Amino acid sequence: MKKVLYLLCVFLLLFIIRAPVASAKSFSIDKVDINAYVMNNGDLYVEELYTYSFSGNYNGTTRTIGDENHTGVQYFEGYLAPMDTDLSQYDNSTFKSLKVERDDLTFKIYTSSENEKKKVFYRYLVKGAAQKYQDTGQLYWRFFDDMNETDLHNLSIRFILDGDKDATLSGKAYLHSPTGKLSKSDDKGFVYATDLLQAHDKVEIRFLFPETFLKNAPYTNNKPALAEFQAEEATYTDRIMKRDKALPTVEKINVFALGLTFFFLLFIVLYPRRIYRLLLSKTSLHQVQELDSFLLSIIERKGKVGPNAISAALLRLRQKGIVAMEKVPSNAIYRSDDSAPDYTFRFTLLTDTGSLNAFEKYLIEWLFKEDADGTLAFSLDQFPFLTKQQREKNWRLEADFSSRSKGFTKRFKEWQKIVRKDPEVKQFVAPNPVRKYLTLVGIPLWISWACLNFWMIAEDSLDVGVLLFLLLIGFIVLLFNQNRRAALPIYFIFGFFWIEREGGNTDGAYLLFVFATVLLSLTALLLPMNDIKRKAAPYYKGVRAFKKDVKSGEFDFHSSHSEEKWYEHAIALGLFIPLLIKYTKTLPEDLSTLPLMTVHVTELLTAFHYTHRYYYTHMQSSGFGGGSGSSSGSGGGGGAGAF
Repeated sequence: MKKVLYLLCVFLLLFIIRAPVASAKSFSIDKVDINAYVMNNGDLYVEELYTYSFSGNYNGTTRTIGDENHTGVQYFEGYLAPMDTDLSQYDNSTFKSLKVERDDLTFKIYTSSENEKKKVFYRYLVKGAAQKYQDTGQLYWRFFDDMNETDLHNLSIRFILDGDKDATLSGKAYLHSPTGKLSKSDDKGFVYATDLLQAHDKVEIRFLFPETFLKNAPYTNNKPALAEFQAEEATYTDRIMKRDKALPTVEKINVFALGLTFFFLLFIVLYPRRIYRLLLSKTSLHQVQELDSFLLSIIERKGKVGPNAISAALLRLRQKGIVAMEKVPSNAIYRSDDSAPDYTFRFTLLTDTGSLNAFEKYLIEWLFKEDADGTLAFSLDQFPFLTKQQREKNWRLEADFSSRSKGFTKRFKEWQKIVRKDPEVKQFVAPNPVRKYLTLVGIPLWISWACLNFWMIAEDSLDVGVLLFLLLIGFIVLLFNQNRRAALPIYFIFGFFWIEREGGNTDGAYLLFVFATVLLSLTALLLPMNDIKRKAAPYYKGVRAFKKDVKSGEFDFHSSHSEEKWYEHAIALGLFIPLLIKYTKTLPEDLSTLPLMTVHVTELLTAFHYTHRYYYTHMQSSGFGGGSGSSSGSGGGGGAGAF
């Protein structure tokens, strides 16, 4: 249930940037009329009339103007206009001046509104918006872009050269927008119009006109630029034509990919190994008891080799008679720490290690050191990490322990690899082949698919190259972190957000790609790194039943002839809290005939739990587990809204 809730949270986070937020109040911008006048000194004078419909209480409206490629907004004024105001002809004596405050790029126009319609008039002057070259003048301007968070209905933009109709009509304008049309008329000059400009969509216009009009403007660059600008627009037009031609094919690919991804998600939910685990009966408690604690913990964790596997491996060595375990006083550092146990447990090597598995030999060579008597031994208080009290009060010791801790964790990673390759371990668990092929085959296919969709929405072809480079670098990094379950879904989420951030215009085909990528991320999150084999399935169900009985207090340790091993299993499975709460008070009065694990069960649980809680969690947090220079782009940008 927790996993399902977690997945739902991830799904919601992925869509939060696209989903509308429910609110008790709302507004709409029903009509926008804009007149933009290029002045002969290169400034841009703009008049805008917005028709708002408010539902609920609002303090005012907003207008954001980007700061790219101009020298600043000289002034910005806001007025409340009568509802019959028409921007083509108006009487400004009927306007009511409104208070305006600037907050970075956004102007706040104060006009209290409640459940009503309003017309708000803005006028402002942008310095140096137009550029002058040897053979052309240019206004390259974004009226709205991704800073606009509101849908704009019935948008009309008229732009002309102030006082020079002939120069206006002799110019040429180019539109960069996912919607609307650009036309030229003798009466109005150049006019852009659309019924709807969706939030975050762009209206960018490049207007080329005779440079002689800018008689009072300095040269931006006293070199020819017209041919270069025209070539750029020809390239853009060609790209848009190719995009429109490819759109039906891309839509079909995205529909197919979405269906395939959905099928793949269902396959993971109804994973075959998960199904036969449900169908197979659990093994007997006797068979669970016969297996050693280390293999039992590996099966229960489906092949995950975490830091707690060290305790389970030490208990396995004890069960095989390789080491002996005894209760001993903790070291001085532990005894001086109120939160640490005063007693710990010492493992002493008893026999030759020649017949042991590779991971068992490595564990002994790594952890066990000779004591004063020449005996190879290891105790639970020898892990090179600071105790809780030391971390809180003696922070200067951190530097002394740092190098030892790094060396220890490096050896642990090497031990992890050896465990995963062990033939006995591989009889019960194995890497998930579906995840392997999703990484090696699925990601290259997704990269190609992502680049195709990004090409459909990108502003220029160079962006696709950058995306490809980033995704390939991410793929290489992912290959070195395949043992982390979160690495694959994070990779897909990274690609999704980067495309969302850098992409321009969106359409239905792109949304299919977005949804399919979200499903793919969920699939990667659900897909286990490793999984148990058929041989391990009955043990998996048996050990889950054992854990359930222990947690409920129903398991009877004392009636079993293998009481000591059951305690070892419980420790290896991390059942410290239920054991401490439910079982330490039920020991018989006569302890003389009982084994070590029973006599010292409280001390055992305390020592192992402390190690698990403070040392192993520290290890987990440390990273264990699974041309002419004439054009630099358009200026302006921005949006409109309310507050």
